[in-house]
Amino acid sequence: MTSRERLLRALQRQPVDKIPVMAVLSRGFYRQHLTSGASDPTGTEWLTKIRELGLDPFAYEPVGLGPAGAGFLWRRGTEHTDDEEDFGVGGGVAFQNWVVNEVIREGDPSVGHSAALQIVEYAVDTPAGRLTTRFQRAPDTFGYIMEPLLKREEDIELLRYIPDPEELSDVAETDRRVAEIGENGLGTLHFQGPWQLACMLRGLEDMSIDAFERPQWVKRLIGIISDHLVGWIKAHRSSLAKVMFVNESMVGMGLSAPFFHQFLESDHRRIVEACHDCGFIAHMHICGKKRDLLETLADIGYDSLETLTPKVGAGDVELADVKRRIGDRVCLVGGANHVLINAGTPEQVKADVRDCVETAGPEGYILMPTGAIQPDAPFENFMAYVEAA
Repeated sequence: MTSRERLLRALQRQPVDKIPVMAVLSRGFYRQHLTSGASDPTGTEWLTKIRELGLDPFAYEPVGLGPAGAGFLWRRGTEHTDDEEDFGVGGGVAFQNWVVNEVIREGDPSVGHSAALQIVEYAVDTPAGRLTTRFQRAPDTFGYIMEPLLKREEDIELLRYIPDPEELSDVAETDRRVAEIGENGLGTLHFQGPWQLACMLRGLEDMSIDAFERPQWVKRLIGIISDHLVGWIKAHRSSLAKVMFVNESMVGMGLSAPFFHQFLESDHRRIVEACHDCGFIAHMHICGKKRDLLETLADIGYDSLETLTPKVGAGDVELADVKRRIGDRVCLVGGANHVLINAGTPEQVKADVRDCVETAGPEGYILMPTGAIQPDAPFENFMAYVEAA
C-alpha cells in the first residue's frame, strides 16, 4: 500500500498491510536533524526524508479563519508592511465590507524577545466599526494572543461582515498542494474548531468567564463560528482531500463533559454532518484531557481521534481504556509517549511503541507521539521510535 492508501484505510477502520506510523508535531526537530531548513510539510525534501525513514506523512493544509482568528484573508495574499501609517482603512486586503490590514514587527531583544520572534498586528475595518488584534509568533509555534479581536460584547455584531467562505476559498490552490503529496502521504484540510476559534477571537480567560456570566452570548458566538466553518467545508466539497482535520486543542485544557454538552456538542454535530455530507472523513484533534468526552465524540460521529495523551504528558487518557470504550467505532491516533522520545532512553521508547501497537492495533489504529518531539530530542530516541514501529 502507499502511505495515502494506508492512512485512509486506517482512518476508516479497514484492514491495512501494516499500522501507519506518524510523527507530525515535530517540525522543529525535522528542521534540526533531517532537512536543510525547510519545514513546509508538503515540501519535496521533507516528504523524501520522512518516507525514507518509513513514516507515513500526514500533512495539514490550512483552511478556515486564519491566524489568531483575525487573518481571515491570509490565504489571499495579505500585505506585509513595516510602515505604521499603512495600518488603517484602505490598506491590506479588502473585500466590500471587510478590510484587513496587517503589520509585522520584529521582537524587541531588550525585553527578552528572540531574534526570530515577530509581533503581528491586525486591523479589520467594517461599515460598523474597527476590530484590532495583536499576537506574537515564532517559527514552529502556534503563537500567543496578546490582544483578542473581540474585546467587548457588542463586537460580535461586526462578525456579520466576514466574507462568505465561497468567496474566500481557493480550492484549486489547496488541491495543488494536496496533489504535491500524492501517494507519498495524506494531505488533509485543517481548521480550528469552534471552541478553539472562539478562544482565539475572545481570549481563553474571557471565554471561560463569559460562559458563566453571559452563556447565551457564548452560544451565539460559537454558532456564528460554526456556521462559517460549515460554509468552509461545503466550499471545499470538490477538493481532492478526503479528510477534514478539526483542531480543538483548547478543549483539552480541561473542559468538562457538561460544559461540552451545553456549549459545543450541537455545533460539532453540524460540523461532522457537513463533513460526511461532502464526503470527508472527520478527524478530531484534542491534545491534553478528553477522557470524559470519549463516548460523546464517538456519538457525534467523529471518524478518528488524536492525540490520546497520557497523564505523564499532561493528558488523562490510557490507551487500553480508549480502545475498550470507543475503539470499535473510532480510529485511534496517537498514544506513543512523546516525553520518552524527548527525554527517555531508546529502550524505553521501543517498549512504549510495542505496548501501543499491542494495545490498540492492528486495525483502526495509527501510531503517533502524543506531543511534539523537541528540536533537542536525542536523535537515537527518534530512530528507536521509527525502528520499533
